[in-house]
Amino acid sequence: MTHIDEYNDTMIQVLELIWGSGYMSPGGEGNVLNLFEGLDLKDKRILDIGCGLGGPACYLAEKFGASVTGIDIEKRLIEHSKAYSLKKGTADKTNFILVEPGSLDFPDEEFDYVFSIGAFTQIEGKSSMYLECLRVLKNGGCFTSYEWLKSIDYISEEMQNFYQLDGLTYAMQTFEEQVFVLKQSGFSKVDQFDCSQWYKKQAHNEIADINYVYKDTLIDLIGEETTDHYIEAWNAMLTVIDNDELVQSYCKAYKLA
Repeated sequence: MTHIDEYNDTMIQVLELIWGSGYMSPGGEGNVLNLFEGLDLKDKRILDIGCGLGGPACYLAEKFGASVTGIDIEKRLIEHSKAYSLKKGTADKTNFILVEPGSLDFPDEEFDYVFSIGAFTQIEGKSSMYLECLRVLKNGGCFTSYEWLKSIDYISEEMQNFYQLDGLTYAMQTFEEQVFVLKQSGFSKVDQFDCSQWYKKQAHNEIADINYVYKDTLIDLIGEETTDHYIEAWNAMLTVIDNDELVQSYCKAYKLA
């Protein structure tokens, strides 16, 4: 199946304005630190699945001296990541590669850690990709992720409205499904933390900023009609966050040493 890019320049401008330069997800550097809490990162080899605009990879390289390989299926995002790494002075420690959906083109046991921020929220074939993560991890390594999940098995009318307005492909799991599929894929231990309350508060702050801090800037960047659309989409997201249907998880899955 041919992949169709979903992140256009307009969406990238909006996300960076709200979530920070180099980031396509909330929380910025603090979110990255939460992902790797308790793990030794110094000089480690790390794979970033769905590297987006390169912010997390460059931060790990800059702060910890890690060697980070970022992969993504969208050419525009890889181009942004490379440009961002040059701007941050981390090009010698980061490598960004455009890939096709499917198997990872890396040797077995290539990385100390594999991480993902939001990518598995959109990956349909999670089991096969988790198997690939396990394969490229060194023994004793860890896969760590921040993902958006659903709290119920079915997709409500409110969630469908959010999907339609947001314009992205989603394939969300429940908390129980996330742990089950990771263990079924061969990870020996899975630790999961519900961070939904943090993002519920964060999302309300974001819509306030959009309406009262960034709105004029957004209108200058993308026009009033498109700005109104993104406000409508953010409000649709808040609806499913406030009714606890859209939830968030930090998850660490370990490969047996």
